[in-house]
Amino acid sequence: MFSSIPLTGYSSQDWMVFVLLAIFPTGAHIIYNMLLNYVNTTTVSMCTLGEPVGASLLAIVLGEMLTTIEIIGGSLIIIGIYLFLRMQSVSNEVLSKEAG
Repeated sequence: MFSSIPLTGYSSQDWMVFVLLAIFPTGAHIIYNMLLNYVNTTTVSMCTLGEPVGASLLAIVLGEMLTTIEIIGGSLIIIGIYLFLRMQSVSNEVLSKEAG
């Protein structure tokens, strides 16, 4: 035991959650790193702001309830990412028209 927290005695469902908590974030970070080969660094950085929203959705699947503040915050994050990506798309179109 470390700090009075047992390392054994967890149910198989608990161990499945532990494994999922290791796999999903690791997979997301691998995808972010791969995207850096194809997408602007700023765009990838902005999209990582959606990670807490994804974690909240996973919490709902696992039976957790979100507070009103969390729902409002998640909505603002998604709106902000959408607006950034939209502005990024418009600026890329302008640049491609100027270059061509």
